[in-house]
Amino acid sequence: MKKRGFTLAELIVTLGILGIISAISIPVMQRIMPDKDKGMVLKAYKIINEINQNILNDPSLYLPNSFINGTTTPCNKILSCNSKPVDGHHETGYAGNAKYPHLFSDNLNLTEAYKVQSSKYEFASGDGIKWSFVYGDNGYDITIDVNNPVRMACTYNKTTCKNPGQFKFRVNADGNVSAADNLTKAYLENPDNLHDRQADLTKAASY
Repeated sequence: MKKRGFTLAELIVTLGILGIISAISIPVMQRIMPDKDKGMVLKAYKIINEINQNILNDPSLYLPNSFINGTTTPCNKILSCNSKPVDGHHETGYAGNAKYPHLFSDNLNLTEAYKVQSSKYEFASGDGIKWSFVYGDNGYDITIDVNNPVRMACTYNKTTCKNPGQFKFRVNADGNVSAADNLTKAYLENPDNLHDRQADLTKAASY
């Protein structure tokens, strides 16, 4: 029996069909697959709020009142209130602007050692998130890097950084957390949809 192979024309037609299928299926798959970056941002937001509750509800770390000139005065800027921990674990570095980042890192499983660069406090957690804290205006700017190699090392900007791998939060002195860049804001405003990154980018560009 004579064996019959594929002709060049048949191969070209087959490749063309595969190309059409790929062109159709890739956008569909992109809509189906969850946005891992957004998932990491939402996770970080939850972590920040949970750790803040743990820290701010511990009177040995931050007292809600300050004793000034013999009078107890409410302190509404809790992260600026003075109450240095006295136990053996909380010693050097747990005072002043470095106190909150130190306490925060204590609540994480660190995979990268805590380090200080000027007024910036940095560390990485076991889930792959890299954290950076900078103090200013009675609060902290927290930048997270989701460690995505296909993203840019910057926070969202519709002109200079449309494909960011870093996202920024603002933690006010009262412990409240908010988005500090437009894409993070878009993510937090639409937390239930993890499958439409383009919609979030469009929303971020509209602010």
